[in-house]
Amino acid sequence: PEQCNCLGHALSCRNILSIYKVNLFNQSTNPSLRYLKITSIGQHLTRSSFDIFVHLLHLDISCSHMMFVCPIVSTALSTQPQKLSYFTSQSNLIFLNLSYNLFTEIRPFCFFKLSSLQAFIINGNEINHIHTNAFSGLLKIEILNLTYLHIQYLEKFAFSGLHSLITLNISLNKIKNLYDKTFHNLTKLRTIDLSGNKIIYVGPEAFIQVNSLQNIYI
Repeated sequence: PEQCNCLGHALSCRNILSIYKVNLFNQSTNPSLRYLKITSIGQHLTRSSFDIFVHLLHLDISCSHMMFVCPIVSTALSTQPQKLSYFTSQSNLIFLNLSYNLFTEIRPFCFFKLSSLQAFIINGNEINHIHTNAFSGLLKIEILNLTYLHIQYLEKFAFSGLHSLITLNISLNKIKNLYDKTFHNLTKLRTIDLSGNKIIYVGPEAFIQVNSLQNIYI
């Protein structure tokens, strides 16, 4: 399509008004993409939009007007977190960029199936709340960028299970309090950037078992 540039297993598209007009999600033409970048398309996405891209390593859906990370919000599905995400087939994905969309929260288990993800960027959204288990399942994540959001508070165990996390950037938000066990058991975390917030209280056990921490920016 004229809005897209293709090179080998890479596809980059901009200002797409309809995913159906450009036939992006046709399995016969895109069965083995490794790199996919699309913008101005989020309002057309469905939970199964990316199901055919099982080989993706790099996915960039920034600036795409996406309103929900989890398209289905139902307590009835709480025992089946894998059904709450756009990314149920991307177990090989190592990079994900969801920056500058329209998200307001990150609900539990949204990224449950991204077990290979190493770098995740979601800055520039209007997220004010990160739930407990929001990043559950990101077993290999090393870099997490949550800058320039509207985060006001972090639930206890908000980063639970991120045992491979090395760099966490939560700068330029509206966080005032860091309660006990906010960063519990992030054993490999070396750098955390909290600058540009309004922190007035840090709980005595906020960084409990964060044994590898070398740099804190506040």
